[in-house]
Amino acid sequence: MFLLGGLGLILFLFGKFDFLGWRGESGAAHVHQSPLIRSGPSRRANGRRASYFVVVVLLLLGQVLVAGAMAHYRVESGAFYGIDLARYFPFNLLRTWHLQLAIFWIATAWVAGGLFLAPMVGGAEPRASVWE
Repeated sequence: MFLLGGLGLILFLFGKFDFLGWRGESGAAHVHQSPLIRSGPSRRANGRRASYFVVVVLLLLGQVLVAGAMAHYRVESGAFYGIDLARYFPFNLLRTWHLQLAIFWIATAWVAGGLFLAPMVGGAEPRASVWE
């Protein structure tokens, strides 16, 4: 909570006061902000497909649902809304799925972010990043 609050405060201060370095004397955008506005072929291709980001959302949703089942399992393993949860999904299996889904969605988000942000960080489009 303090980390997010402190980060928000610092970003607010940098955005509010010009002398901290985000804006030049003319008020123009900083040179590091311009690649976010322009989008090259690889970023447009990733944006159109958006399959990585959809997969990330589905994996995260699956992890949250499994976590809810695990929490309910701790309270009443034999009465998950009238279903014997322990009979169909043992707790160890749910725990394994929960951890694996976390690894999968984080890794997928890492790849998607890398593909989407590579031109901005590198300063140029990677060669053969989009198949024509």
